[in-house]
Amino acid sequence: MKHLSTSLCALFLTSVPVHAQCVPNAPCDDADPCTSGDIYTVIPGEVVCGPGTAEFPNPSSNSDWSNLSPEDQRVVSPFMHDLQYRRFRKQYMFLASELDVGMNQMAGNLLATNGLGTCEPVTAIAFYIEAPVTAADQKLWQYAITLKHGATESDNLSLFFDNSIDPNAGCAWSNFATMPALAQAPGWSIIPLGSPFQWDGERDVILEIALAATSGDAVPGVLPVRYTVVNGTAPGNQLTHSAYTEPLYPPAGVPPCSPATPTTSTCAPNNLATALGECGTYGSSNLRPSVLFIGGVTTAPAPECVCAGTITDTDMDGLADCEDPCPLGLNPGEPCDDGDELTTGDMVGEDCTCLGVAMGLAEEAAGSHPSVWPVPCGSTLFLDRMMSGTVIDGRGKQVLAFSKVARLDVGRLAPGPYVLRTAEPELVRFVKE
Repeated sequence: MKHLSTSLCALFLTSVPVHAQCVPNAPCDDADPCTSGDIYTVIPGEVVCGPGTAEFPNPSSNSDWSNLSPEDQRVVSPFMHDLQYRRFRKQYMFLASELDVGMNQMAGNLLATNGLGTCEPVTAIAFYIEAPVTAADQKLWQYAITLKHGATESDNLSLFFDNSIDPNAGCAWSNFATMPALAQAPGWSIIPLGSPFQWDGERDVILEIALAATSGDAVPGVLPVRYTVVNGTAPGNQLTHSAYTEPLYPPAGVPPCSPATPTTSTCAPNNLATALGECGTYGSSNLRPSVLFIGGVTTAPAPECVCAGTITDTDMDGLADCEDPCPLGLNPGEPCDDGDELTTGDMVGEDCTCLGVAMGLAEEAAGSHPSVWPVPCGSTLFLDRMMSGTVIDGRGKQVLAFSKVARLDVGRLAPGPYVLRTAEPELVRFVKE
């Protein structure tokens, strides 16, 4: 009896060059006619962890500062030297999916080669200032900087600051520090962390910076920094939250904002660097400065982009349906059961049907057999001597007669089992392919 198996899909992979259009799960064509549902899959490179630096976003983004409005410049820059805004607090969120270089690559960032590591802690952070820093650009600050894990239930800063407590936060602080350092060319402004930060490899990371000016000598305005526009649909793309005060010298009758400095001169035990009260200007944004993490980082080569489809092998015989002569079951030449009790020696023919030899013919064929070859045969059956006789198919019907030949042309016979009967008589069973 012929048995049909359940369907089985095998994966077929074709590597293609890495390019910007290799979007994970996007349709593609693997050029194999036997596959269907072809999609792109990204296989990340082997990740190595060690000391170094990693900039986020990775690869770096260098958006044009002149495209930003003054309001957006105040939101994104950590160096806000405008005399009107003497205190401010900002949080920048970095998602675990971009910090983990493997996850970043699998998400479709095919140019990502760096990530945050878990083998060594982060010992410093830096912002890239896009203009030379002169003495006029410097200002005396009190600051508290915190690097911590974000709350597990939050993946954006669309509504509020993340005020969750992380006992393993890293931090930096100073009562009086001139920021940023002088530089005659654009470059990184590095801020060492007094206590390092160790990423757990799973949660989002938040960088908070809170500053209060103790002098107003700097040139008004904000320093331009390298930044990126976070793609995505709001609120998930809101990875910056900021607050800054009203004018330092408010109109008559309006009290100034307080407190005027970060809440502590050391790393705040609850990770809250400052509280601006209700007089601040608050808001979230999809603008975020580029940040360099210094310490334990990971590196990985560019990922491999793979166009993958599925091969359907219905009878699970290892042959794809498109290449299987009998995709729903047994293949030609394999034993089977035709369900007929009056036949024996059942075998699958080239037309995928199961056919046996009538029982009577099989019994007659149990006697002496002339030698014939090859078995199974193609279009010609060779006999070991000159013979005459007939050829009978599996149902007992005569399909060919021959006389005094040593080679029999069976090319016009349908594939399947047959019995050759000689005039003696002698019987022999053969199979036509």
